[in-house]
Amino acid sequence: MAARTALVTGGTGFIGRSLVDALVSSGYRVRAIGRRPVISWRGHEGIDHIRADIAQPGVLEAALKNIQVVFHLAAATSGDQDYYHRVTVEATERLLNRIAACGGRVVILSSASIYDGEAMADAGILDEDFPLERNPAARGLYAQAKTQSELCSHRYLNHPKVRLTIVRPGLVYGPRSRNVLNGAALTVRGKLLITTGTPSKLLPLIYIDDLTDALVLIAKDDRAIGRIYNFAHRKMPSVRQFLQAYRELSRDWRPMFDVPLPKLIPLFSALDKLSGLLGRNSNYVYSVRRLASAATLSSERIRRELGIEARIGFREGLEKIFHN
Repeated sequence: MAARTALVTGGTGFIGRSLVDALVSSGYRVRAIGRRPVISWRGHEGIDHIRADIAQPGVLEAALKNIQVVFHLAAATSGDQDYYHRVTVEATERLLNRIAACGGRVVILSSASIYDGEAMADAGILDEDFPLERNPAARGLYAQAKTQSELCSHRYLNHPKVRLTIVRPGLVYGPRSRNVLNGAALTVRGKLLITTGTPSKLLPLIYIDDLTDALVLIAKDDRAIGRIYNFAHRKMPSVRQFLQAYRELSRDWRPMFDVPLPKLIPLFSALDKLSGLLGRNSNYVYSVRRLASAATLSSERIRRELGIEARIGFREGLEKIFHN
């Protein structure tokens, strides 16, 4: 029996490369779209690397030929607003339109960053029915484009030919991640670590291997069709717990300063008003409240419906990064 062929868009990114490895290990042949070179893929019989930008005309359409399942990960992480729209939004629309015409299985990787910041300010549980961002203009280009992309995808959740699942992971980390401290601390010119006055905030971490294993399982499970799933480890560390483990395991002793953002909201409010008087638009208060929110991401649906559970806790994950 011939191996099934999977298409991975964004295949040379942090998550994409790990997903390609997981798919090959599961017996798939993989066609991957991505701009970066991957030396280990050269000459690999199970991997067809299309080194191109998904926004280029015809690239996506050609890559979809003879594909049994699509994992759509591609999203812009830099560039101007037009580029974000072409890569993150338009490419998703083109993909789903094509699948709607001929039928197929699609797993789309979304983001927990698309949840509504104003609603998050009141804490609570971020489950899959939580409101999506209602003020995209207050967010960065990445969150704006991911929100638009997912809203586009929602139109196909019940399409008779598009067997679609949307996955919203928490904070993904692993050996190839650019910033292991994402969500816990900011780095200033590589010399200082800045925390944000929220030491008890829980971090919805998901180790890269747990995420890619889950994506492979989801694509094989018909119960996931038409569904949206959050995904993070059930046991979430606080910012304080994570940073303590990070210091211990990484031996990163750079100076760390705490900036109590929640206490500075009056200052940011004044800056927003000043920007308005100067004819500019700023959203400092909105961003700070979102960053300081104690809302907790829930992955109960994927555990209950599919029995999928993350295995690698944050300390084990950090050990894999720094001690392997």
